[in-house]
Amino acid sequence: MTRVDTLSDENKRKVAFVTIAAFTAVFAFAAANALLWSAKFTWAKHQLNGLVETMVERSNYAIDKVVMTQIELMAAGHTSCSLTTVEALQGAVYADGAVKDLHILNGETSCRAFQEIETGPLNLKNALNSGASARNESFSLSVLSEADWRGLGVFRELVPGKFMLAMMSKEYLIFDMLPPNIRDTATVSLALANGDQFASYEPKASSNTVTENSITFEARSDRYPVIATMTANSNAILSVYDGVLIPIQLALAVTAILAGLASARALVKKPTETDTLRAAIEQGHIKPHFQPIVSLKTGAIVGCEVLARWIKPDGTQISPGQFIPLAELTGLACPLTAKLVRDTGSLIGPSIQDRDGFKINFNVSPRQLQREGFADRFITLAERHEISRKSIVVELTERQSLETIEEMRMRLSDLHTRGVRVAIDDIGTGQNGLALLQFCGADILKIDKLFIDMIDTDPRTRSMIELLVQVARDYGMRVVAEGVERPEQAEALQSLGVDEAQGYHFARPMPADEFLALLEEESDRHFKTIEHETGDGPREKPIQELVTINAA
Repeated sequence: MTRVDTLSDENKRKVAFVTIAAFTAVFAFAAANALLWSAKFTWAKHQLNGLVETMVERSNYAIDKVVMTQIELMAAGHTSCSLTTVEALQGAVYADGAVKDLHILNGETSCRAFQEIETGPLNLKNALNSGASARNESFSLSVLSEADWRGLGVFRELVPGKFMLAMMSKEYLIFDMLPPNIRDTATVSLALANGDQFASYEPKASSNTVTENSITFEARSDRYPVIATMTANSNAILSVYDGVLIPIQLALAVTAILAGLASARALVKKPTETDTLRAAIEQGHIKPHFQPIVSLKTGAIVGCEVLARWIKPDGTQISPGQFIPLAELTGLACPLTAKLVRDTGSLIGPSIQDRDGFKINFNVSPRQLQREGFADRFITLAERHEISRKSIVVELTERQSLETIEEMRMRLSDLHTRGVRVAIDDIGTGQNGLALLQFCGADILKIDKLFIDMIDTDPRTRSMIELLVQVARDYGMRVVAEGVERPEQAEALQSLGVDEAQGYHFARPMPADEFLALLEEESDRHFKTIEHETGDGPREKPIQELVTINAA
């Protein structure tokens, strides 16, 4: 085809377009105008519906932050009305903008971060009784009123009859995202599932706000009993995007573009913290680090604990204290554990197969363990990635409450039958320790860092550890101390009969290549010791010398 032919065809198309437009101008104008009106109205509703969903996500995020603050305070032991706890409550309020105030509620003995509880306006008992439970039944939400303040309270049960209450700052729930065109005609509210409203927005000139032409948008949280509602006048909705009007002859093309943009906006939403965590797991940004477990008798590395470390592509790190509780709250703990098992097997599995008795400890929550078929899936995955079941130790955290001891006993028995050892982690800091020891038959008892910190300064702590060691011996368990940071602690633990230990005094958690290098270095030292043995056997080294070598 020649250039002349091409230009001729183009001219023919132009002539046809102008001719059709001329003969159908009135019809085209009416049809295009109606189509644009419908598309723009649909687009605006999509945007506003997405806006309401964003409000719910914003509320989820704010409540998540409050729940994380409560978990951190509980983990640190701040559950009473001591001066230390009140100072910790105050510090938490300053550190977390989502928290307005914190309370400890224990019958007649109650306290809050900044002032005494007023028994009048802030009726905590009624609020607690009328609270709405979240998906996680360990806490509930209630609407609170105090003086000129009305907002949301998060009640978390510490023990039966004792609660921690967090009052949420309304600044985190202000609706400052309404488009200017509907800001003077729309109303917005956040309420609990039982209908109690705890935050709202109304225009200053509220007349004619709700009419028969108004449309209501609603979104519900899938994690909390929170409902976001927005009501706007249909004419105001239609005017949200007045600026996108174009000449009527391009109406169909522009409508197609707007529909494409609407689909993209609907499908590509701003990721939540849960989405970000899931992506980090899938994309391999969360990697296993390995902290050596050392024999206090010989100084040899006898195992390691696998710890998750989130390192972003830019090199910044996210604290496990931030994402591990989120993983457990959102159901991502199982995918995270599976990823750690796969990576551990590929990184260090072949290197430790010939190390007789070497232990690889994986942290598992009671909620994970109670899932049907957990033992089968866990062991199959480990062995598929070159981790022998005889080297696996499942560390069961003691800080989560157990729903039924009998069910937990069956799950642990299933693991034992398959040759997997079980350790009770964080012993002494939670609610389940004695029950686990007495009924569930664990193999290893791990003493929490809380006790180790004071072993050489507080005689009572030393007595407590002696008691734990004796109990472990009575039940045929080995004892491992966590969080050992000083040589004096290591010596004291050895003298009390503790078998093994881990902590910064020996080595920090490290990537796989550094851990394997440390094992290789230890093997070299072992052979050199054999070469220099005396007639009575290998030359023995005191624990102080051995741990210093390992920490180097």
